[in-house]
Amino acid sequence: MQAAVHNRLTEITRTVEVYDDARLAAMARAEIPVIVAALREALAEHDPDARGRCRACRSRTSRWPWRRRIRTPCRVYLAAQLRLGQGEAVMAASTSHHKRRKRNPHYVA
Repeated sequence: MQAAVHNRLTEITRTVEVYDDARLAAMARAEIPVIVAALREALAEHDPDARGRCRACRSRTSRWPWRRRIRTPCRVYLAAQLRLGQGEAVMAASTSHHKRRKRNPHYVA
């Protein structure tokens, strides 16, 4: 099944390079809604829960169960946002949760 999906995506990519504008527009009308629907289904499986964590990625067991899990974006959503050209906003938002270390007033430089 994985090979069939990759083959179909390769076929679509190759036809974009070969088709003229009229045939390309007809193919885009047929294929883009199908690709968008497939992406939405994949993202729906990775919707975050009430705590902001991905249900599909959360189910993996951690090597250290006592370790507190930090809130990180789901890899599927992160990959989709990076490919759709919204990577700058994602990277800025993901680094804002880090706490800044307070300076020790007793430290002399």
